[in-house]
Amino acid sequence: MPRLIELVMNSLAFGGAERHSVGLANALFAAGHPVRVVALSAADALRQALHPAVAAHAVMLGRSGPLDLSALHRYRSLTRQAPAALTLTVNQYPLAFVSAATLGLRQRPPLLHISHTIELPHEDSLLKRRLQALLKHRPQAHVYVCERQRQFWRRKGVDGADHCIHNGVDVSRFTPPSPEQRRAWRAATGVPEGTLLVGLCAGYRPEKRHDLLLNAVAELKRRGHAVHALLIGDGALRPAIEAQARALGVEGELTLTGYSHDVRPWMGACDALCLVSDHETFSLAILEGMACGLPVVATQVGAVEEQINDGLDGLLVPAGDATALADALWQLSDAHLRSHMGLRARRKVLARFDLLGMNARYLHLVREHSQAAP
Repeated sequence: MPRLIELVMNSLAFGGAERHSVGLANALFAAGHPVRVVALSAADALRQALHPAVAAHAVMLGRSGPLDLSALHRYRSLTRQAPAALTLTVNQYPLAFVSAATLGLRQRPPLLHISHTIELPHEDSLLKRRLQALLKHRPQAHVYVCERQRQFWRRKGVDGADHCIHNGVDVSRFTPPSPEQRRAWRAATGVPEGTLLVGLCAGYRPEKRHDLLLNAVAELKRRGHAVHALLIGDGALRPAIEAQARALGVEGELTLTGYSHDVRPWMGACDALCLVSDHETFSLAILEGMACGLPVVATQVGAVEEQINDGLDGLLVPAGDATALADALWQLSDAHLRSHMGLRARRKVLARFDLLGMNARYLHLVREHSQAAP
């Protein structure tokens, strides 16, 4: 009989690692495993994306601050009452949290750790470095979402059992729109054909650098080019983004969509996508855009070069360079170039980044480690 599998994550807020974890939880449930999702914070925007049977048993610990002893106690009690055959921790803090909460228990759950980050937050902190040294051998295995990330953590001394499983997307869901769909979705934006519509799908957070896209739009407008930015998402920086658009004089060339549970109509309306973050690991938004047959312009950070071949299925620009971004975006005003890049992008995702293949590899690891559990 399948045994309980647990995923512990920071939150169910909208984000790439969170969406990846929700999809994995649903895949585990579909494969016949009882699944318990534990979110350390109270944020629950993605709870509705969980299978109803999984969502009904999701645990929201409501952690307040990094050292919330009551949240640690609640998780420890949960583990004692209903121990999991295997716990999957998603990113560094949940690994530290689970390790601390289960310290001293007679039966500590075996851990499979999934890391979505390359940079270690606050790496200059002595406490963080010592904590990382203590935790690196706690999991039975580490899973990385790209090869560059695996090499980064190996240099940090995490050299035990490890696996590289690239992120994947549902290629039956993220598909190029039909001509009729695209016309309807484009009309809904109010942006006319002939104006280059560039989407950026990401929460409004500092590292996503929405300001860089606005500066590029302003530069293209100064050159006399017709371009419009579609910011797919929402977040705390919305007032700052709107203020910057007014200051640059591009408020008429900007649309902010707000949070959308289904981003496909927005993506399908676009001519191209961009992701201009200062920090990325292996972006789901890039893969989703590529699966939709769109060329993507992205900054050369993290493992983006494992996703995009510059000049073939997308374009890469240096991080923080608004002029280079403007130049790259205007290259994509050529509909013929967009079409060929988008076709190659779709083919790459089908061949290498399909969600079914990704889930199969995770299921194999979960079964291997849960069966080995006492």
